Amino acid sequence: MTAASPGSRHAAYIAARYRNASLVLALAVALLAGTAVWLVVQARIEVWDDARHNQQDVALAMQSTISALLAQSIMSLEGIRSDLAAAPAASALDRATQLRILREAQRFDPLSAYLGVRAGASVALVDSQGRAQDPLALRSLPVLSAADAGEHVRFGALLQLRGDAAWYLPVAIAAPRALGDGAVVYALVPARRLLGAAASLKVLPGSLVTLFT
Repeated sequence: MTAASPGSRHAAYIAARYRNASLVLALAVALLAGTAVWLVVQARIEVWDDARHNQQDVALAMQSTISALLAQSIMSLEGIRSDLAAAPAASALDRATQLRILREAQRFDPLSAYLGVRAGASVALVDSQGRAQDPLALRSLPVLSAADAGEHVRFGALLQLRGDAAWYLPVAIAAPRALGDGAVVYALVPARRLLGAAASLKVLPGSLVTLFT
């Protein structure tokens, strides 16, 4: 057999070294690629986790702000209920008495757009200026769910009034028993006023805030 020449052995050695180097390089590239993918995944997890925490913080801040605003309307309703309860039964059922009490409450209520009393088929309603709004009275009645009938404060479905593009959140409490079964004292709170709290929060551009009852 013919012995391999020194040149052939050298060439084989170079080829083996090249294959080894190529293998090491391939492994290094694969390791770097895997590391890069892992870092990207970790970064995305951190971003989504931060976003989730930020959303929770925003939601809690809005909940606190809206609750504080609604407390103003609820205080007005409690005052109306107390004044109706303090009046003689016949007087509490009188529409003129109801309008007077509603106007007095509206003077100290910076949030409610309308305040009303429903007793049987009778509805008394005043706007934020204390003016009686008979044409809107029936349409202003809150649609309340039977599921929360036992709650002290109840929230109705969002509604609109004729000729008004604004949406209102009805808030209601039970009227004194002297006014009859099912009688309620209620307020219509502008939804825009409640959601306006989001404007002072650093909400991401393009994000949405939804109000549901």
